[in-house]
Amino acid sequence: MSAFFKRFFAVIIAAFTAFGSLLSGSIEAQKHDLVIDLSSNPSTGCSWVVEIDNENVVRSAGSKYIQKFSAVPVSGAGGTEKFFFDAVSDGEAVITFTYGQHWDGGQNFTKVIYRCVSKGGKITVVDSTEMPTEKYA
Repeated sequence: MSAFFKRFFAVIIAAFTAFGSLLSGSIEAQKHDLVIDLSSNPSTGCSWVVEIDNENVVRSAGSKYIQKFSAVPVSGAGGTEKFFFDAVSDGEAVITFTYGQHWDGGQNFTKVIYRCVSKGGKITVVDSTEMPTEKYA
């Protein structure tokens, strides 16, 4: 598949993701044990991929994209992606976010790692690391 079509489809998917997040307003109405905000711009074809190393301790409760400075979506404008997590049991978990173009030949630009402790239904971030890079091996 040509590079043009790969980028075109990535932008279309990102646009549907951003539109879908506008319709998912109820997620913030629920109480979550941890909310992580990360800068995002789905119109570039980039998105965050979330990995949790111990889902018996922490589980993802979804995400919501919020575009900055606009009540209506504006093509090319960035915003914030809110990620929601709930405690499952006491213990430790590592949540890893990778921001990039997640298709064959795409680039990863940033990796952010949060080390968390869950105790008594509360999640505490004890350490975070950001690793900007162009490509991960």
